[in-house]
Amino acid sequence: MDNIVSVSMEIISEQQNDIGETEKNVSEHRGRFSNKGDTYYLIYYDEKIFKDEIVPTILKIKKSSAKLIRKGKLNSVLNFVLNEKVSSSYKANGFEINLDIHTMCVERSLSSAGGNIFLEYDLYIDNIRQSKNRIIINFSII
Repeated sequence: MDNIVSVSMEIISEQQNDIGETEKNVSEHRGRFSNKGDTYYLIYYDEKIFKDEIVPTILKIKKSSAKLIRKGKLNSVLNFVLNEKVSSSYKANGFEINLDIHTMCVERSLSSAGGNIFLEYDLYIDNIRQSKNRIIINFSII
């Protein structure tokens, strides 16, 4: 896949707090998928975060890391590095949160018809674990 292709995707995000309550969100998007060498890019516009603005989103995936970048009313850079705890940032509606993300799993499975991406991580604010999280992205070329 050394070119840009249009894709249809389903994004499943799960967040579990420390008392075991789980929130699950499922959304569908259309976007683009491409690669440059061993780095893959999934680009889409997220209409689900805010009702009044579409947020451009880029997921950059490597073998053992990923970066989720959003620019617009929500500005965030979430860094996922396998088996490491790394700093990330989140800015929205006039406030900023500095986060740490400890990533337990970065997986990608790609074929000529599409693929799957799986991220599993813990989210920390001020060194206190806030939640256990999963992002599952299933996409197919259209």
